[in-house]
Amino acid sequence: MGTEKYPSENEYAEFITNNGGYNNAFTSLVDTNYHFEVSNEAFGEALDRFAQFFLCPLLGEGQTDREMNAVDSEYNMSLQNDAWRKFNLIQNIAHEDSQLRRFNCGNLESLKQPQIRESLLNFHKTWYSSNIMNLVLYGNHSLEKMEQWATSLFAGVENKNVVVPDLSKPCMPFDSSNLGQIAKYQPVKDKDTIELYWVLPHMQAEYKAGPLSYFSHLIGHEGENSLLSYLKKEDYAMDLSAGGSSELDCMSDFSVTVTLTKKGLANYEKVIDAVFKYV
Repeated sequence: MGTEKYPSENEYAEFITNNGGYNNAFTSLVDTNYHFEVSNEAFGEALDRFAQFFLCPLLGEGQTDREMNAVDSEYNMSLQNDAWRKFNLIQNIAHEDSQLRRFNCGNLESLKQPQIRESLLNFHKTWYSSNIMNLVLYGNHSLEKMEQWATSLFAGVENKNVVVPDLSKPCMPFDSSNLGQIAKYQPVKDKDTIELYWVLPHMQAEYKAGPLSYFSHLIGHEGENSLLSYLKKEDYAMDLSAGGSSELDCMSDFSVTVTLTKKGLANYEKVIDAVFKYV
């Protein structure tokens, strides 16, 4: 929303849109990701505008206030989202001192603080360091040309030798003291589900082998002799999904989510038993 080189607030977004592209960004528990795609002819100019975010953003007062309101709007929408509510439940089961158990969405109550813009500028100054950033260029231009763009446009991003904190400290989110329990909550949607949630060692380094993908495929299989086929035959379930993810760079999780029939809800312990027998 404006940089020293391109101070107009809408310069980047309008350039991308006017050249047949789109742009977006997101934050996870451990990453911030900015991305765009644009016509091949405009790629170099778009990259120049993009690079300025990491070199000289203005982070103006007006933009800061409007973005806080945008975040607050997203937060209020998430209050009626079952996926967010379920994740918040998992956070509240995590150890109180762990990095997982924190409010990480943001709203006006948490963000409208004195000198918030100064906090933004300080965050950028502290953490936007080349040694913990990656840049990926993907296009039909030659490798030499894209390497030239990467070097000329992004070499100015300072290496501050940042050390990423150990997010398993002061304690891991889960251990034997807060696992092995059933938590019940009221969903927004008129839908009965049960989710079995496993905490696993951190698997992200194993991305080439993808062990969680194997588990997801096997447990989530819907064909003959599958777990879902059995649950359907017993009239316990209508749907089943399985998948894993990595959290906080210190743990992975894996979950099996079953959409239950009314009979399945009444016999949820038999559903749990079936899942564990299959595992």
